[in-house]
Amino acid sequence: MCARFGSLCVLPWILFAQMSWDMIAVPVIAAASPSYEVPPEINDQAAVFNNSVKRGSRKVLRAIRYAHRVPILVETVKSLEGERIDDAARRYARPLGRDGLYILVAHQDRDVAVFLGLNKAHGLLTDPDRASIREAFLLPLQAGDADIGLVEGVRTIGTTLANAAAARPKPNARDVMFPATISFALIAVLLALQVGTSDESRRKKRRRASSTPHETMLQGGHSRGPDRALGQL
Repeated sequence: MCARFGSLCVLPWILFAQMSWDMIAVPVIAAASPSYEVPPEINDQAAVFNNSVKRGSRKVLRAIRYAHRVPILVETVKSLEGERIDDAARRYARPLGRDGLYILVAHQDRDVAVFLGLNKAHGLLTDPDRASIREAFLLPLQAGDADIGLVEGVRTIGTTLANAAAARPKPNARDVMFPATISFALIAVLLALQVGTSDESRRKKRRRASSTPHETMLQGGHSRGPDRALGQL
């Protein structure tokens, strides 16, 4: 059932608007698609980490990415070749998109940079969070055990994102119900308009039918008028 204005059916559009409002009212964590079709999680082009450690860390990072909808990439280079690590991280992080969390590990320089995309990750994580992630990677690397740095860094990423998500304000019940109330009120008005239009149409048809003269004809072409009816008595 839908109300029509001209040839436009408006009820489906109202239902669509209700769905859109509900989606806005209820916070759903969803990141925009990055340049990577599927982020690789770990790109160890400098061969810094042990293969078994990388396999386990990839699984954990993949679970974190699906849980928080934040693309994550840990990448290694042998040397910065004199470039500032922050500049290098900003340049290397571009393919990940503006929603991601990027960690650059410079092996020979014994340095780590953590870069947050301006959209998603930057809104979830604070500067102290970024410093904690960097320290988890950096301290074992400087001590000569990059594998422990990868394990600790990945663990810190998961813990930090989980804490940040838990600290986000929960939706207010009034904020969720208000758009739905408006949409239901609009639907009620449209249904009332439709019922009123249908009733008016039926009344017009009855008036037209009652105002049309008619006469019931008998066989032989004689009409059943008042005199004819009395004459049969």
